[in-house]
Amino acid sequence: QFTLDQLPEPFRLETSVDYVPVRYGIYNGPSVVERWLWDRPARPRIGFTLGLSAVERLAGYAVSVPEILEALSALDVEVVAAVRGWEGPAPRNVRVVDFVPLAALVPTCRAMVHHGGFGTIGTTALHATPQLLLAEELDAPILASRVAAYGAGISLPVDGVSGKAVVAGVEQLLEDPSFTAGARRLQADLHAMPSPADVVDRLVELTAQHRGR
Repeated sequence: QFTLDQLPEPFRLETSVDYVPVRYGIYNGPSVVERWLWDRPARPRIGFTLGLSAVERLAGYAVSVPEILEALSALDVEVVAAVRGWEGPAPRNVRVVDFVPLAALVPTCRAMVHHGGFGTIGTTALHATPQLLLAEELDAPILASRVAAYGAGISLPVDGVSGKAVVAGVEQLLEDPSFTAGARRLQADLHAMPSPADVVDRLVELTAQHRGR
């Protein structure tokens, strides 16, 4: 009958459902922020995550994580990769962790490489960080295309994606200031949305309207 819509209107899919806009809010659950995240990185930091669903509910990652991280390690950057089940040493310039709270990681990054998940897009957008999206399933490709349309990032097709293509995308995000400008536009549109407190009256009104149907 109605639903909360937590991203700006350009992300919206037209349906018969009544949308109630409300600003996206970050929640990573109880988390430990490691000491290394407290300090400013010496080189540009690139965040990397492909989410939890790929390993918890599906058959695994859709791209070659070792190939991508090896390629990124050649750049003069620091890469923080949240990857489940990593074995062996990490490539140089790459810190591999099982989990890191995005609310703490994203503000320290110059760019985020990720799978296009709703929460990752929202968290990254709130911090005006340019995004490189490797979206594969569900609504992720649609959301990724909207981020690219904002000028806030680049969407790469997962099929056949290579470490070389990811490196080229990251270099573009770092060197082209238009992506930072697009990320700031997206951030501004997010902050202009109503807060959860602002929508309470509307939710009460809609609940009364639909009660008993």
